[in-house]
Amino acid sequence: MSDQQLNELLELYTWGEKTSALELILQHTPARWLPHAFANWNELLATAVQRGLHFANAPGNLSTWAYGSISTVEIPHPIFGSHSPLSTLLGVPTGSGFHPNGGDGTTIQQTGLHFGPSERFTADLANPDDTHSNITTGESGNPASPWFLDQFLPWLRGTTFTLPLIHPAITHTLTLTPL
Repeated sequence: MSDQQLNELLELYTWGEKTSALELILQHTPARWLPHAFANWNELLATAVQRGLHFANAPGNLSTWAYGSISTVEIPHPIFGSHSPLSTLLGVPTGSGFHPNGGDGTTIQQTGLHFGPSERFTADLANPDDTHSNITTGESGNPASPWFLDQFLPWLRGTTFTLPLIHPAITHTLTLTPL
């Protein structure tokens, strides 16, 4: 089997909990799994990083490396997708387009190529007027609306909007007239 065939075969393997297994291995560092060529797990991990950087053709100056350039996010419209005939017909995007992203499935900012949290919401129960919210795709699901994707870039940048829950007293009068 050639290296290319092996790599193609390895790309077929996916397991949703692979990060959990890796975390447990690194947390418990079982001695019986440490290859004999390494004195400890730190040496093994340092060697793995060095080899990974070499074989992945990483830039010589890692300070120029931007994670977002390899981890992008693009949120499509839930019905129309991202690149639909409707987008051409309306002359407006039906998806967010591709944007550099600082998260992935293993980070606090949990995102994937075509998904992310539906909203960001923080409630301050001691001060309800200090509640914040952000809807990933904006206030409207209509791609022709100015409120479609109006909150996407703030969501991507990690900002939110104030959502006051206490309003000034509003009085209404209901008059019932007998028939």
